[in-house]
Amino acid sequence: ALRVLELTNALKICCRVTQAQYFTADIRAVSKGQPCSKKLQHLLPFIGEDGLLRVGGRLQHSLLPSSTKHPIILPKEAHLSSLLCDFYHLQLLHAGPQAVQAAIQKEYWILSLRSLLRQRIWKCLPCLKARAKLQHPVMSDLPPERVT
Repeated sequence: ALRVLELTNALKICCRVTQAQYFTADIRAVSKGQPCSKKLQHLLPFIGEDGLLRVGGRLQHSLLPSSTKHPIILPKEAHLSSLLCDFYHLQLLHAGPQAVQAAIQKEYWILSLRSLLRQRIWKCLPCLKARAKLQHPVMSDLPPERVT
């Protein structure tokens, strides 16, 4: 059986591979102290102790855990991002986009997360069945006796 530490390390490796695939230039720029691309610039990214690209910010003195203060940055297009959205959606018992977004953003910062969540939740079969609307039958014409 896998241990929690092994699963956590595997997830971090997946994040590192995903970041290397999508943010190669940004990782290089941040490690050299140069400005990164415009899509990440407003996040003030930095490379954390674990080698992952993380969101910077003004929460240095906060009592929150470091993973919450500085979430891991992931791209919307990555398969890992979709898997994380699906996982949290199922963990929260098919919750809506806002609840899932709040849970994900405690550890990860997925670019354009809201639109990705809407796509993923829209494709969720149990949610699709739950939001189905009843079809009302079309009424036939009234008989001539009832029309005056």
